[in-house]
Amino acid sequence: MLNLNKSKLKVVGVLAVQTIILSGITLFAVFPFSCKITQEGIEIIGGDYTPPSIVDFSVIDDKTVKMNFSDAVKLNEVIVSNNTDKIKADVEYIDDKNSVLFKFEKETKIGNRYELFGVVEDKIGNTLTFCIPFTGYNSKLPKIVMTEVQIKKGTGKENGVEVFRGEFVELLALENGNLVGLELHSASDGVAKKYVFSPVEVKKGEILVVHLRKAGDGCINETVNLDEATAPFSKNGVRDLWSDNTGARFNDTFDVIYLRNSVSDKIVDALMYAQPSVSEWKSNVSEVVEEVVKSGIYSDGSIDNAVSSKGCSALKSLTRTDARAIYNDLTNGGVISYPCKCNSNTWEIKPVSPGIL
Repeated sequence: MLNLNKSKLKVVGVLAVQTIILSGITLFAVFPFSCKITQEGIEIIGGDYTPPSIVDFSVIDDKTVKMNFSDAVKLNEVIVSNNTDKIKADVEYIDDKNSVLFKFEKETKIGNRYELFGVVEDKIGNTLTFCIPFTGYNSKLPKIVMTEVQIKKGTGKENGVEVFRGEFVELLALENGNLVGLELHSASDGVAKKYVFSPVEVKKGEILVVHLRKAGDGCINETVNLDEATAPFSKNGVRDLWSDNTGARFNDTFDVIYLRNSVSDKIVDALMYAQPSVSEWKSNVSEVVEEVVKSGIYSDGSIDNAVSSKGCSALKSLTRTDARAIYNDLTNGGVISYPCKCNSNTWEIKPVSPGIL
């Protein structure tokens, strides 16, 4: 009886040792440790199992994009493609291999959609697979200025029919170019609600109106024919562009409306407005105000330098006081200083007149 128990104990002991060894192997496989075998046994030496991450991505020109990584990397694979074609890309490492320039064998087309796919590896073998969409570089983004901003909405009657009148921004193109890469923002609405311009060719002196929400019939994007849109506040001969949005836009009390060149990431035009009762900007707006001042559009970002929006209504908008003078100088061959400067007297409230300046 005693010998049998000893045998059982030996079996249990062997099983226990095997279990410990197997558990150890499993733990080493699951948890991020490195190890090496020495005469004394297994030694834990630590390790880094975090793959490199993308810090930022930028389109440099029509044949070059740049990616910055958290660590030095080498590229294992790269493909650049659109819906119909693949483009060969050469790679150049800079900044101790933390940055990679992708140089395409042929130019990307303005406004076309592309995808950059690749696999990078850091010095200890951790890999990152990425697929980044981007738009073909626009080297012809025109200088453009806001000339009228309607911050209110309302309903009314036209020819006995009730119609909806929504928020809009009237703009003047100061030179020929393509609008892709330009964005229209409201500091209060936030970046998620920005309007992104499509690849539309415009001419110097052209007036266009961006309608910030669709309601009813006739809300047609005029990419070629400028007489297609028939909705309220649209005008024949003026390019009407429509956001797919149906909700409210702009803050009635205070806001900063601005244009951003997404390629350079710079603000190129802005309007600050507020009700007289508002004494200071809120934090989300003040950050944009600081950037507007850095751009040189406003010399003073205090709320006292914002135009008063008291009196704005569905039929009264904020209009740039020198809009007609800028247009006349432009059509007479004058050179317009850009970005166009603003202060509290640059804008005034007038009857709404989209497309007329």
